[in-house]
Amino acid sequence: MLATAILAGVVGACVNVPEPVAAHHDVLLVGDRIAIDTTFSVVDEGELRIELAVPLPANAIVSGAQVERGPAGVTALVLDAGHERRPSVHVEVDASEVEASGRLPLPIVCSTFVQRVRFGDDVGFRPDPRLGLVVHMGRTQPATMSSHERESIDSLLPRQRSEIGAQYVPTSAIVQQGGVIGVVERRADTKHRVALGIGAVFVVLVGGGGLAYRQVRREAQVEHADAVLAAEFDALTKDDE
Repeated sequence: MLATAILAGVVGACVNVPEPVAAHHDVLLVGDRIAIDTTFSVVDEGELRIELAVPLPANAIVSGAQVERGPAGVTALVLDAGHERRPSVHVEVDASEVEASGRLPLPIVCSTFVQRVRFGDDVGFRPDPRLGLVVHMGRTQPATMSSHERESIDSLLPRQRSEIGAQYVPTSAIVQQGGVIGVVERRADTKHRVALGIGAVFVVLVGGGGLAYRQVRREAQVEHADAVLAAEFDALTKDDE
């Protein structure tokens, strides 16, 4: 209850904040930490302090901005003086903590309406269905998002090498659910589970093949014995004649 009240207070502070309107997040696994490089859409030079709609973990390491902390964690970022028109920040959180929480520690700024997220080769994320996302043409996005809307968002953010694999998460859904909720996985763990599954299937197939081979072999031996007996019986019959 207290955490909900704190979060409501943080979200309630998100008023009359004109920019940025969107953000791009690259999520990587660096050693034993989840590292997030976030680039915001255009921010005027005078806009230095930006409120977060959902607090970052209190122990998050942030570079590219000074942080303001409250009872719920990091609640605001103060961008470095002389920041670019599309400013960037870097966030790191212990990977085990992220996996246990089931929340991606993205810096969600109050004024944004959507987050575009991409994942590196070593980390994966399965969004919780409560975020209301679907897979469409290789992208994960709200079911109601049109191609025109997606292209408009992309035009505000840095260019991508490929659009396939990108996830578009509405800020409203994130705020409603208290974070970017879902299953965060290290792909090495996923590959290990897949390998174990394949190995188990292989064992079953080999075991089943062995049983089938032994059954066929027994049947062949019986048929051979029958054939030998039949031949001997024919030989005896001819001798009696």
